[in-house]
Amino acid sequence: MNKIIIVISCFFCVLSCSKDVNNSSGIIINIQDAINFVPSIYFSNPNIIYKNEFGEKKIISATSIENLIIEYSNPKYKTEQFEVTLYDKDDSRFKIVLIGSGNLFESTELVTLVTMLMPFNPSGSTTTTFRFHDSTPSLIPGVLFHSEMNLYGSDFKDVYQSFGMNGNIQYDSFSEVLYNKTIGIIGFRDESNQLWVFDSFES
Repeated sequence: MNKIIIVISCFFCVLSCSKDVNNSSGIIINIQDAINFVPSIYFSNPNIIYKNEFGEKKIISATSIENLIIEYSNPKYKTEQFEVTLYDKDDSRFKIVLIGSGNLFESTELVTLVTMLMPFNPSGSTTTTFRFHDSTPSLIPGVLFHSEMNLYGSDFKDVYQSFGMNGNIQYDSFSEVLYNKTIGIIGFRDESNQLWVFDSFES
């Protein structure tokens, strides 16, 4: 599974835009822009409470791996990388994985943050990819931005919304992810396509 994640994240990295550099000497790509776009509490491995439309609550746990250095040989470069995994202790298949990483493409440093809702559907995963240029995120086509959203009576600002699609048809499970810089994963749809929305961080 990790191999699949890395392949997908690198694919989207190639679509990124950033500054031109010379990384042939093995300079390490700095991914601070991606780190800054993830809430710091995620790196403290919290429990996160989500609620559905009926007020039922679900506890999602987070675990993180920081300060990874990934080395590539062709072309030769190194990149920082981190991974945050949100998981349900009662459902081993369910995960939301966030990967911050760098890539080198034609002497250009690329920094991305990818979120993936799993398990995979037959046509793929519901994915959001942020590409950073001068600390500002841009998006691949298909991701919607909302300056404000109200979900189950709670207001959220600067929300990025992505859908899992097979052509023009939305997946019938795990088909939506909502994200912002302050909270991280604001909402997601489960196997029954029920929407779960952020309620609180558990101390």
